[in-house]
Amino acid sequence: MQNLTKKLKILKNATQTQYDKTIQQYAKTEVIKALKEAGISADDLSEQDFSELLDDKIKESKAFTKGALVAGGALLFLEFLG
Repeated sequence: MQNLTKKLKILKNATQTQYDKTIQQYAKTEVIKALKEAGISADDLSEQDFSELLDDKIKESKAFTKGALVAGGALLFLEFLG
C-alpha cells in the first residue's frame, strides 16, 4: 500500500510539473503574440516588464484551466447521473 501511495505521489508531482511547464510555454507564446500584434518586440521590453506580463498571463491561464476542469467535472458528473 505504501508503494502505491509513493507511486501516486510521484505521478501527481510529475503531472503538476508538466502542467506548469505547459502553462508557462503557452503563456510565453501568447504574450509574444500579443506584443507582436501591438507592434512591440519582446526584446524592446525590460526583463522585469516581460516577466510581469508573463506572470499575469500565467495567472490568467491557470484560472481559466481550473474553471474548465471544474466545468468538465460537473459535466462528467451529470453524465453519470444519466
